[in-house]
Amino acid sequence: MYFCDNGDDIIYRANLDGSNRVAIVNTDLGFPADITLDPTTEKLYWCDRNNNRIERANLDGSSRETVIDTDQPYYLDLAPPDGKPFWAHFSNRTIYRANLADGSNPETLIDGLTTVRQVKLDINAGYIYWCDRNAEPSRIQRRPVEGGAIEDLYLNLDTPHGMTLDIPAGKIYWVDTG
Repeated sequence: MYFCDNGDDIIYRANLDGSNRVAIVNTDLGFPADITLDPTTEKLYWCDRNNNRIERANLDGSSRETVIDTDQPYYLDLAPPDGKPFWAHFSNRTIYRANLADGSNPETLIDGLTTVRQVKLDINAGYIYWCDRNAEPSRIQRRPVEGGAIEDLYLNLDTPHGMTLDIPAGKIYWVDTG
C-alpha cells in the first residue's frame, strides 16, 4: 500500500499489514495528499497542496516530476484511458481536469460548489462524483463528466470528507468527520 503523511510531509510504501514501511518520497513536500496509482504506467500521483502542484513518480519514488502547477490541489483521481487527472481546489469551489502526460489544456469542469472534499470517477458510466462538505445541506453529488445536470445522491450529511466508489457492487463509501 501507499500513503501520505501530510503532518510530516512524507509518502510511504508498506505491506498491507503495515510492516516494512519505507519512505519513498521525503523531500520538498508540503502537505502531500490524495495519492493515486495508475496501474497501467506503474506511476504514483499525488497532490502537493502547499507547493501548488500535482506530482508523479515511479512506485519506488524515483523519477519524480511535476505534472501540473496549480493552486492548492486537493483530492485527485485519474482517468488513464483518456489521459486526464481530475482534481479539486482546496478552497475555491472548483473541480478541474487537464492532460495527464504534461498538464496541458487545464479546464474548469465544475464550478460553484462550496467545499469539495473528494473527487472520484466512474469512467465506464461517464460520471464524476464528489463530496460538497460545507454546502447547505452538505452532500454527495455526481454529474456526467462531459456536462449535464448535477444530481444530489445523499443530503443532510454532517461533514463528508472523503469517498470511494465500489463500482462492481454499485456502492459509495464515505467518511464523515463531523
